[in-house]
Amino acid sequence: MRMDRLFNAYATVLRFRGADGLWGSADHYTETGPFPCRIRAVSGREYVDGRVRGEATHRMYLPAGTVVGFRDRIEVSGTVYDVLPPVRDAGGGVGHHLEVDLKECM
Repeated sequence: MRMDRLFNAYATVLRFRGADGLWGSADHYTETGPFPCRIRAVSGREYVDGRVRGEATHRMYLPAGTVVGFRDRIEVSGTVYDVLPPVRDAGGGVGHHLEVDLKECM
């Protein structure tokens, strides 16, 4: 099956370029893309840490050859996700597609 037929959204990769200061108070990113993709929810949870918070994980499928690093972020339809390691070439090295796990904090 051709993977590109399943892509139903576009993602912008925010490539991590570095941080200011000793404690990384400001991260810098460069936008690349947009890339066709498909994203699906994997899990979610709520917790209380002085206030109610939420966290959801997602899996994103991208075309083979798309470059994503674990310190990058990905934006889809106005929502920004943190990339979780590892980033996997799901084609067994034959370039079928890329799978990326993401975290969305609310």
